[in-house]
Amino acid sequence: MAANLNSTFDLTQLALKIAESSYGIVIVSFILVLFAVGGFIYLLSKSGVFSTFATYSEHTNKKFHKEIEYKEELINDVSLTEFKGAMEHHIKVSKLENFLKHKNKDLDVLKYALFRMNSKRTLKLYERGKEFLVKDPITKEFKLKDSMTLEKIECREKIGFGIYVVMNFIGSAPYLAQVIITVFSIKGVQWFSLTEQFLIYIAFLVFSLVIVTFLFNPRAAQSFLELEKIDIKQRESNDLNRAA
Repeated sequence: MAANLNSTFDLTQLALKIAESSYGIVIVSFILVLFAVGGFIYLLSKSGVFSTFATYSEHTNKKFHKEIEYKEELINDVSLTEFKGAMEHHIKVSKLENFLKHKNKDLDVLKYALFRMNSKRTLKLYERGKEFLVKDPITKEFKLKDSMTLEKIECREKIGFGIYVVMNFIGSAPYLAQVIITVFSIKGVQWFSLTEQFLIYIAFLVFSLVIVTFLFNPRAAQSFLELEKIDIKQRESNDLNRAA
């Protein structure tokens, strides 16, 4: 009984110390958010949402395969002979989109990703850097736009890094000033609250990330072009060796 009272007393004292500290609001808010998120996930699992999602995915896959079968039947329709080539193209695109789990109507982009070791990363890099890529109309090969060179890419990266450092320093300035005020016991200065300092930092951090992402997009385009390709001949040779 005495042990229980002591533990209750200790917990109460701990709660009071947290509430009285300058970081009390942040700590309590973080704990409440964790409990809220945990409770929300628990309720979702109990409500059967996850199992419903799995059933929906299975239904979507079945629907897709039925649509493909129907479209393939239409290809053999004599009245649609003149459209056969275009219809086959759209079916190929649909199949590759489903296989790669990525929506993109450009067959050449999908084929490019399919023959790369990491198709998911390939498509992500393409979406980021497509503004700086151009496709040869004859060979269908991708390359950087003539206006974008490796020197310009490196220059943009340096500018982006500088902007990121400066903006994050500005965002953390209110907190650094608060530290100086506290350390040197400067009185009579009205300053931002801890919550305001946190929000200011987050705002500058998000803004800097947006700018840096934009400046780094050409590097994504360059990385897209340098991704490792699947060596089909080598894989076929390895398969034959294993079979022998």
